[in-house]
Amino acid sequence: MEGKVAKGFVLAVALVALTFMATGPAPAEATTVTVTCSQPDCTYKCKDAYHEKLLAAACRDTAFGKLCVCYHT
Repeated sequence: MEGKVAKGFVLAVALVALTFMATGPAPAEATTVTVTCSQPDCTYKCKDAYHEKLLAAACRDTAFGKLCVCYHT
């Protein structure tokens, strides 16, 4: 009797795992992020976000494209 219960439990866990795998999100490699950065726009956005705490703003090349990086205190 215990063997049948264990087999049923294992089958139920396997079905739940397969359901999550089938309906899970797409892998991150399939996502495309396109970001453009211009220095004046980056500076404006950083000043707007950090006000007097802003030290510097710069466009940096990353694996995702050019990103605006705000350096602040």
